[in-house]
Amino acid sequence: MTDAFVATADALARACGMPGYPYAVIPHPIAPDDDEAVRHKAEAAVQSCVELLTRREPGEEPPAPRSPDKEPASEDDQEEPPQ
Repeated sequence: MTDAFVATADALARACGMPGYPYAVIPHPIAPDDDEAVRHKAEAAVQSCVELLTRREPGEEPPAPRSPDKEPASEDDQEEPPQ
């Protein structure tokens, strides 16, 4: 999103119970930008997204690998524990 919408996004994140929700921000506006300027902003946004999607909090374990041919189990597919 562009920096003109940061305050709105922050307010929405707080209203949804997720204060501090991270997102990629590029400079506003983009409408008058030429192709090169838009490309530069897009490249910066992609880098921000990669950082947001791959960072971990200190002590956080990496996600367990998943088999690409298996769908995640739904709650209905899980067996009840024996009693």
